[in-house]
Amino acid sequence: MAIAEALAGYQRGLDFSDALHLAQSSHCAGIATFDKRFRELAAELEQQPTPFGPSV
Repeated sequence: MAIAEALAGYQRGLDFSDALHLAQSSHCAGIATFDKRFRELAAELEQQPTPFGPSV
């Protein structure tokens, strides 16, 4: 199931590894990342869980 979700995310523009991390963490409230592009694209695509970055 996670592979199919990751492939769908990849087809929508996410990097495959980012899409796979999202698919594997669907039970989480969020996912931490330093990757700004990933955060912005996931938000644009309304992917869940919502990636968030460091608060500086």
